[in-house]
Amino acid sequence: MKKLLLTTSIVLATISSAFALTDIADSDFKVYIENAQREHIISGYDDDTFRPNNPVSFVESLKIIINTGPQRQEI
Repeated sequence: MKKLLLTTSIVLATISSAFALTDIADSDFKVYIENAQREHIISGYDDDTFRPNNPVSFVESLKIIINTGPQRQEI
């Protein structure tokens, strides 16, 4: 179960949207959302939305934690 969760979160972490998010214009957190998307910390949905008022799932929060944590350096 832990392997499946880790694999799923890694796959989600590699997915990023290259398009502008269409539903964050009125969000108080627009700047933060855009910065996090640019840094590949978060991404939107396939329909180019972010849905800023939706709750964050466990897997989504795990992806954010992984993407903002310390980076391993290759030797």
